[in-house]
Amino acid sequence: MNAISNVKNKLISTTITAMLLLSIVSISSNFNYSQSVAAQNNTTVETFSAKGYTGQTFVLPNLILTPNQVKPPLGTILGGNWSFAVNSGQIKQFQWLGQAYTLTGKINGTLFIKGIANASNFDIALPSSSGPIKLTGNNTAFKGNVNINIDGKTAWKDIPAIVKISNGKLMSLQISDEATKGAFTVPLFGAVTLLTR
Repeated sequence: MNAISNVKNKLISTTITAMLLLSIVSISSNFNYSQSVAAQNNTTVETFSAKGYTGQTFVLPNLILTPNQVKPPLGTILGGNWSFAVNSGQIKQFQWLGQAYTLTGKINGTLFIKGIANASNFDIALPSSSGPIKLTGNNTAFKGNVNINIDGKTAWKDIPAIVKISNGKLMSLQISDEATKGAFTVPLFGAVTLLTR
C-alpha cells in the first residue's frame, strides 16, 4: 500500500510541475509583442537587463525529505520576482525574491538572493569557461556564487549557481544541489517579462 502511495505522490508531483512549466511558457509567450521587440535579433551585446516573475509548486511527499533538508512543506507554492542588469559584460545588479505560500494562501516563508559574485559567461559545452557575460539573440547564460537567505537569515553562503534565459521567454536559476545538501533538486523557473539591450 505504501509503494502505491509513493507512486501516486510522484505522479501528482510530476503532473503539477509539468502543468506549471507549461503555464509559465504559455503566459510568457502571450506577452505584448512590443515588450520583447528590443531583443529580436541575433547580435551579441554585453549590456542588457532582464526581469520577470517566478513560480514553483512543491508537492513533495514528506517521505522523500530527510530530517535536515531545508525545503518548503508539502503543498507549498513559491512565487516572486527576479531581475538583473549587465553592463559591459559585468553583472551590476541581481535579485531573486520568492515567498512561500500554503495552499490556503498564507505566507509560510521567504527566500531572497541579492547579488551574484564572480559572475562570468557560461557555456554548457565548456563548463569551466569564463569571460564577459553576453546576450546573443534572446539567450544568455552566466555562472557565479550566491548567498541564499531564508526568512531573513543566511542559510547558505557562496553557493554555485547558473542563470539562463532561453529564447527571451524562460529564465532558470540552477542552484547547486550538492552544495545545499539536496535543497535545490530542480532549477527555479520564471517567465521573462522584459528583456532590454
